[in-house]
Amino acid sequence: MTQASIDFTNYVLNKKIDIIGAGISNRPLVKLFYDHGCKEVTVRDAKDLPEDIKAAFTENGARVVCGSDYLQDISGGTTQSES
Repeated sequence: MTQASIDFTNYVLNKKIDIIGAGISNRPLVKLFYDHGCKEVTVRDAKDLPEDIKAAFTENGARVVCGSDYLQDISGGTTQSES
């Protein structure tokens, strides 16, 4: 394991992470965060996602929040990524 990987793991360990945008580039992030010890991952998107896309996220353990209020319950202190 590289130092960068160790640093990343230490940063996300036991944290709640929000991924903003359910685009193709963000899909692998759920597994990545859980593999590095993240406590909880939520995928958020302004659009309503097709059921197969939602299922792909939830099968990997993520919570999915969609629609116009998709950012409503973000409490701050989370890591965010945009697609």
